Amino acid sequence: MKMFILLLVSTLLSSGSIFAATCVSLGSGSWNNPATWSCGAIPSPGDNITIQAGHTVTISVNTNMNGAASSINIDGVLLFDSPGAKLRLGCGSMVFISATGSVQSSGVGQSSHSIRICGNEVWSGKDGPLTGPLVLGIVLPIELTYFNAEANGTQIDFAWQTASENNNDFFTIEGSADGFSWNEMHRIAGAGSTQEVQNYSYESANKNNYSYFRLKQTDFDGEFAYSDLVAVKLVRAEMKIYPNPNNGSVVNIELPFKEKGMLQILHTDGRIAYSMELTGSQNLRLVNMNLTTGTYMIYIQQNDQVLMDRLVIQ
Repeated sequence: MKMFILLLVSTLLSSGSIFAATCVSLGSGSWNNPATWSCGAIPSPGDNITIQAGHTVTISVNTNMNGAASSINIDGVLLFDSPGAKLRLGCGSMVFISATGSVQSSGVGQSSHSIRICGNEVWSGKDGPLTGPLVLGIVLPIELTYFNAEANGTQIDFAWQTASENNNDFFTIEGSADGFSWNEMHRIAGAGSTQEVQNYSYESANKNNYSYFRLKQTDFDGEFAYSDLVAVKLVRAEMKIYPNPNNGSVVNIELPFKEKGMLQILHTDGRIAYSMELTGSQNLRLVNMNLTTGTYMIYIQQNDQVLMDRLVIQ
């Protein structure tokens, strides 16, 4: 069972060493080469480290950064390329992988490549590359097996599972339109302390049209953690519906994909007036759907893609 690592939000983030340096990559090169970094030295425990986009920084040996909490921002590539190549970080350290960043493994001995924080393995080369946006942090006393969000017609279906929980008060589902500003959507009580698998689910109408979601977990003592964020692609105004307004006879729907999808024609109050499977662009005979005069919402779902538009029947 693959365990996703949760991000602990605590005062550790602001309690770094007063001697911490800021080291930004100047180009591609070895982690252990001072010329790779703007600080002119090999990064030390407690430093704030950034690998810039377009740069590949390589770790070829066992690199020990224990002793203080470090922050690593990966906008480029962190590459492990030799047997035994590891990165060991101190407790409270964070690894932030942006949308352009990745952690990769190559060459012989990929299964031995790893990143450890406070002694806990948060990535192994045998798991394959990591791509962002993603945050790696220390393990909380909860094992989150997965957190999924999927578009389902007009709503978003959430599902997650824990393998064990300890002192878990509640979960909060948060949504964002841009992946930076987050808002609370719903709270669900946790199971407290248990070693049994727990399954959770929630359905949301997603009235704010959020595209990004994450799960926040809060302990009874107030500590909280975030899952990795998940993205649901909501695509609008990429299909053509005509004639619109329509006289209720035939409507043409042009889609940006040819794969099979699900069509729903909804009343404005959300009731389903008609639904069917369709493949690619089609001409639909509205006279067979018993639709009356009024405004309808057209929803088409194809995998994680949702298309939405209005149809007016006069």
